[in-house]
Amino acid sequence: NVVNNPSFTLKEQLGYAGGMFGNCMGQDCVYTYSNKFNRDFQMIEMGQLNLIENAYTILGFFAPPVAGALLDLPTREGKKSVTKRILQLTPLPFAVSSLLMFIVPTGNALFNMGWAFALYMIFSVVDTFFDMALNTMALRMTANPKDRKNFYTLSSLASSLGSMLPGWLLPIVVDRFSDGNSQKWAYFFVALVFCVLGVSTM
Repeated sequence: NVVNNPSFTLKEQLGYAGGMFGNCMGQDCVYTYSNKFNRDFQMIEMGQLNLIENAYTILGFFAPPVAGALLDLPTREGKKSVTKRILQLTPLPFAVSSLLMFIVPTGNALFNMGWAFALYMIFSVVDTFFDMALNTMALRMTANPKDRKNFYTLSSLASSLGSMLPGWLLPIVVDRFSDGNSQKWAYFFVALVFCVLGVSTM
């Protein structure tokens, strides 16, 4: 259906919108709340969190060119395109790594810092690959201006909803509990809901 697609079917529009929804939901959950969780429950200090953020920034210089080079590879006859394979392979590690970020593995702050660092890097790389593959697919799907307008309108609404959900649900659920242990598990169970929902929609 790619490149020569004369028009979008409803299934294609909803499929792309679902990918945007799940992706934006996971991004907002991790990038907005993981640092707060790490400070409050993982015992990770601000300086260590800054180190993770700096590593993420450096990684951001290398991951997109690698993803772009892979997406530009020619598709062999009878084989799935690299774009489709990336879109099929990345949702599970994206969702699972986002969930594991809201688990406290040990009472050792140094181990927890390594845990958070590794998961943050994995999530960031997978997120980059999924983003670029999704955008590549969208550009190739149709040249029909009317379809493109409707297509991007629906996907924009889905991405906005996905970005807002963590901001709505997490504070409401976590604030229902007064003790730290219950709040810690509240983060986990909300992240679990987002994990399952993310995999399902992406």
